[in-house]
Amino acid sequence: ASGQKEAAAAVPMAWWWAGQASGRAVARALHTFGGYGVSLEYDIQLYYRRAKAWSLLAGDSQRELIAVGNRLWGGVTCPLPECGEITLDFSLGQQADKMAQEVRAFFEANLTADLRAKAHHSVAGYDAAFSQKLCAAGLRYPHWPLEYGGRGATPFEMAALNAVFEEYGWERITGPVTNQVAFSLMGFAQDEVKQQILGEFARGEALACLGFSEPASGSDIYAAKTRAVRDGDDWIINGQKIFTTSGNLANYIYLLTRTNPDVAKHKGLTIFMVPMNLPGIEIQPVHTLQDERTNITYLENVRVPDKYRLGEVDGGLQVMLHTMEMEHGGADQYRLNYQSMLDNTIAWASTTHRNGSAIIEEPETRMRLAPVAVKHAVARVLCYRSLWASHYKVPGRSHFGPVSKLFATESYLQDSRDMMDLAAPWSLFEDRHGAGHIELGYRQSIGTTIYGGTSEIMRSLIAEHGLGLPKSRS
Repeated sequence: ASGQKEAAAAVPMAWWWAGQASGRAVARALHTFGGYGVSLEYDIQLYYRRAKAWSLLAGDSQRELIAVGNRLWGGVTCPLPECGEITLDFSLGQQADKMAQEVRAFFEANLTADLRAKAHHSVAGYDAAFSQKLCAAGLRYPHWPLEYGGRGATPFEMAALNAVFEEYGWERITGPVTNQVAFSLMGFAQDEVKQQILGEFARGEALACLGFSEPASGSDIYAAKTRAVRDGDDWIINGQKIFTTSGNLANYIYLLTRTNPDVAKHKGLTIFMVPMNLPGIEIQPVHTLQDERTNITYLENVRVPDKYRLGEVDGGLQVMLHTMEMEHGGADQYRLNYQSMLDNTIAWASTTHRNGSAIIEEPETRMRLAPVAVKHAVARVLCYRSLWASHYKVPGRSHFGPVSKLFATESYLQDSRDMMDLAAPWSLFEDRHGAGHIELGYRQSIGTTIYGGTSEIMRSLIAEHGLGLPKSRS
């Protein structure tokens, strides 16, 4: 309606999704009532029937997927009614568009043939010199406050920036992780360390990694056993951390430690910003299904000056809550992987021929692609809602991030399997071109349901903060 070429497809997309979502939601709601749910004495059975009936008023909603496919990829046009003034904007906005143009121009000017060959979705694609150029151009951490060398960019502008990084296949791990740590430094570090480390980050001279998870606790990060014991003006730290991605490149590890074992597990924690060049730190690589390297980091009698402590002693929970809100609210980084898989599947189907015509011209192919396009569109709206709520400090927003991450990553996982089937047998092979992107998406998708909080953790947070249900985690 606002002139976008996908507007006509949005109508059947919305109709199909509303029917799917309402029927599924009410079925699950009825299930929570157990046997009472199917009793005519309870109203839930009326909602169960009505949700399905309303979606059928215009006929079989599955046929709407045919219209979606034809309008998106078949060249079918459909006139839209006059809708008057449009007051809602579902885009990232004009400033975000300008940011995308600036970043795209930077990549075109600075991404040499060698760098294009080096580009990789993992930390293997990190290039220190290129990172320093990004910093000098104000494009590494533009959303930092002005006082720390940033430009005060909004989350919408950052989403546009990250989309361009994905467009050029440039890694989006070292920057976001270092940024996450940087904001904790701004809020909780002592002045000397704050100025020193933030300056190094801002110039592209240093990176950070996260030291949360441990072998015995996994996603239950507050069960950390890595011990920090006071010794005068220093702390002696012993323990180990897993999944310290970019630890092999990092200059600092943002380390969660236990400083008081005699209180509840959430209360005896303290955060340190530990230089990685201190004696007693050892890093071992862990290679993953997603063609990525993460690490195990061992700490043995590591002596850390107290100046590297963030927040109060035993006050690590407050620091972590700030950090985890950023991590749980950053689902758009996973949604971009989902979008890349969809875009590459469409490109593959448009350029690969079968029986004399492009595969995307087959009605069955469009029917398979259509629900993926719909679910990705829903994921994008949920991620943008989370960005909006975070930027404007919307009350009751704490579950928006988990909702967007859960939906985006679980949809990505499900759809990557179907796209692998669609592109078979081409999708059997690892490749940096064509159907190889689909195969990579299949391997990446399972990790997105684990990193940054597992889907089970996300469901627990949604139940607790969004639905007001009792806490399910100890």
